[in-house]
Amino acid sequence: MDAGFAWGLSFKCPCGCGELVNLNLVGSRPVWNASILDGELNITPSIWRNAGCKSHFWIVGGEIKWVI
Repeated sequence: MDAGFAWGLSFKCPCGCGELVNLNLVGSRPVWNASILDGELNITPSIWRNAGCKSHFWIVGGEIKWVI
């Protein structure tokens, strides 16, 4: 964060592979939007790892929604 503004978001991949997922919240593409509504995290668009486990998912209402 810089002056209370989040520039990025990092978390372990929810598939269990243990890899770190880093999302850019500002600047050039790709860029994601993160919001907290009623205390729950929402991220758009979907997160699609193009390396490693290749997981594809959404975070909606603080829950992982897998793309199948």
